[in-house]
Amino acid sequence: MKIEANAKINLSLSVTGKLSDGYHTIETVMQSVDLHDTLTVSVNNTGKINVLTDSEELNKEINIAAIAAELFLAEVKSELGVDIFIQKRIPQAAGLGGGSADAAAVIKALNRIFNNPLDNAQLVKLALNVGADVPFCLDGGTCLATGKGEKLQSVCQMPQCSIVLVKNTVKGSTGQMYQKIDEIRTQHRFDISETVRALKSIELLKSALHNDFRSVCDCSEIIGAERVMAQSGAECFSLSGAGPVVFGIFNDPEKAQLCVDRFRSGGDWAEVCHPCNHANLIIE
Repeated sequence: MKIEANAKINLSLSVTGKLSDGYHTIETVMQSVDLHDTLTVSVNNTGKINVLTDSEELNKEINIAAIAAELFLAEVKSELGVDIFIQKRIPQAAGLGGGSADAAAVIKALNRIFNNPLDNAQLVKLALNVGADVPFCLDGGTCLATGKGEKLQSVCQMPQCSIVLVKNTVKGSTGQMYQKIDEIRTQHRFDISETVRALKSIELLKSALHNDFRSVCDCSEIIGAERVMAQSGAECFSLSGAGPVVFGIFNDPEKAQLCVDRFRSGGDWAEVCHPCNHANLIIE
C-alpha cells in the first residue's frame, strides 16, 4: 500500500504544564499542509520490521515508523513482519511533524491491510504511545489539540493561501527546547481561543499567531528568516513546533514563490505548500 503523509504546522502553541511522566501538556492549533512524505507499506512472513528511506541520515537512526509498526503488530497479535520504504520530502527535526506523519501513515496503512481491526479510539491510543503529535497525524485537517496533544477538536478550516516554509541551520532537540521553556516559565498564558476565532480569515490571523518556543529561539537565523518573510510580502509568520522552521502566510502565490527562491539562493531549505483538510492519503 502506498500512502502520502502530510506535514503539519502549529498556527499557535502554548506549553501549559509538565506531567510526572516527563511529558508536557500543550494547547495548540495544528494545520495539515500538502508537503508530504510518500510511504510504501507491505507485510512479510519473516516477522521482522524493515525500514528503508532515501535519506542516508534517517537510515542510521531508530525510525519512529518502525516503532509504530511494532506496536500495531503487538496490538493485533500478529507474528507477521512489515516492510516500509519512505520517500522523504519533509525535513527532519524541523517542527513539521515529519516523523509523526510517517508513523501515523504506517498505522493507517497497516490497519487497512489487516482489514481495520482497530477502531478510531484504539488507533488514537496506539498513536499516542508512539508520540505526542501522532494522534493528530492520523486524520489531520485543522484541530485544536490539548493534553499531550491527543485531545483533538476539529475547528474552522484555515482559509486557502500559500505557506512558505524555511529551515535554516539552527540545531536543537525538542527535549532541549522544552527544558528552556521550563526554565523561563511565567504565569502568563496565551489565549488559544484567539487563534481559533481568527481562522475565519488571513486578516484576523495576522494578530493571532503565537508560539511559546519563539521566546527561547531568539537567534539570528530565525530573526533573519522572519525579516525576509516580511520583506517578501508575508501577511504574517511564526515558528512551527519547537522549530527551527519558520512559516509565512501569503495571499499572493507569486510573492510566496519569490520568497522561496530568495531563501534557496542563500542555501536554505524552503518550500511553498498549502493548507489541506487531511493528514494522509492512500493512493494505491
